[in-house]
Amino acid sequence: MIDADFITELGNFTLHGTMKDEGIISIQGSNGAGKTTFLLSILGLYNITGTLRLGHMDVSRLPVNRRGAVYIDAETYLPHLDVNAHLTFSSRDKNEAKLLEIKRMFGIEHLSGRVGNLSLGQRLRVSVATAVLSSPKVLMLDEVFAHLSDAADFAVNVRRISKERGFDVIVASQEGFEIDDDHRYTIVNGIMHRHY
Repeated sequence: MIDADFITELGNFTLHGTMKDEGIISIQGSNGAGKTTFLLSILGLYNITGTLRLGHMDVSRLPVNRRGAVYIDAETYLPHLDVNAHLTFSSRDKNEAKLLEIKRMFGIEHLSGRVGNLSLGQRLRVSVATAVLSSPKVLMLDEVFAHLSDAADFAVNVRRISKERGFDVIVASQEGFEIDDDHRYTIVNGIMHRHY
């Protein structure tokens, strides 16, 4: 459950972050509308005024590493690590069978070498798999599906693993809604609107 009721102020821009939902949540908005600001506020990179609960815990004042939130965009990866080291970097579960299952689910079982040498789509797959293995409370994907050749299949797997492992997912996009969502928001000029 993501229970957000906060304001983030960045220069002349004010975001009114309001959300009370769980499951798969889509946020759509144009460039500069506030999608990434909302996600990075949940992550803890911006100071907020108000409240933010993830699960049953108030994380409003907690540091990034104690919130249980993971943010992924095109630049979220550790380029110097090889694929397996990246996948287990923050994993709480070192079970090889589960690791192989996740690798197969995200189509990365054949990848090796340094993550920085992979294509953008491959890096995103490795980053999302790494995030899943870290057992997050919420996984936030910012413009991820736009860079994947088989985005529809990837979205199905994200949905499936989030239900199996019990974490929420927020998917931010400029170009419409990219996943079979449980709840949908649009954001315009820092104001969030819930559709369902």
